[in-house]
Amino acid sequence: MANDEQLALLLKGVDIWNGWRDDYPDEEISLMGADLSGANLTQANLNQVSLYNADLSGANLTQANLVGANLFNANLSDANLNQANLERGKLYNANLQNASLVGAELHGTNLTSAKLTGAWIEQWQINSDTKLDGIDCQYVYVGQDSERQGQRIPNDRDFEPGEFSDRFGVKFNFVVLSFGADINWRLVAKALKNLQEQHAEPQNQPIGIQSMAIENGSLNINLQVAGELDQTHIEKRFWQTYKMASNSTKRQPAQDLNGAIDRLVLLAEKV
Repeated sequence: MANDEQLALLLKGVDIWNGWRDDYPDEEISLMGADLSGANLTQANLNQVSLYNADLSGANLTQANLVGANLFNANLSDANLNQANLERGKLYNANLQNASLVGAELHGTNLTSAKLTGAWIEQWQINSDTKLDGIDCQYVYVGQDSERQGQRIPNDRDFEPGEFSDRFGVKFNFVVLSFGADINWRLVAKALKNLQEQHAEPQNQPIGIQSMAIENGSLNINLQVAGELDQTHIEKRFWQTYKMASNSTKRQPAQDLNGAIDRLVLLAEKV
């Protein structure tokens, strides 16, 4: 159940609440099952707060900090979540019907089995680590029209089961890097790590090694690349980094490609 003192403090106003949280940043917050329907929580600091089974229907959560918040089974129907930060939030089975999520940050957010029918998702920010499995959604709205007129997707029918996830989920693509016997294992590992660091995000790694195999005398490294990234750019940046480093390094003797995979993995862990 909700902590009555904490709930009363929140209902006094966001300024008072945020000030208290600044003073007691390590305080564990429990607002489980709290009735916050229609509450004005604009820019509220609800980072890591447990709002399990809470009623936030019609609440104004514009620009609220909900990073890592537990909103499992919460009622967020008709809520305003515009530009709210829900990164790594737990919204499993949450009710987001007719909620406004314009510009909301949802990287790494778990929306498994959430209800999204009628939600407004213009410019929401999701990535390959956002979980959209089992979404219950008949249609959503996009566009800038606050009245949501003529912006329905699909415009003349409802989504089929699983169609929402297929349409809006971030997919992975693949980039294949091929090397001959003159491969420099250490430089490959460094170039890969450089790519990963350039595109690293909290709780998410949009570039990773999917597989490595020796084919026709060449070592092929298959990189798994998040769908939102430009594959051509990723490949170009890798080879720029690798070749630049190779030009300033003594040329390697021909390598035995047998055992190459284990060697590269070990080097990648050390770099």
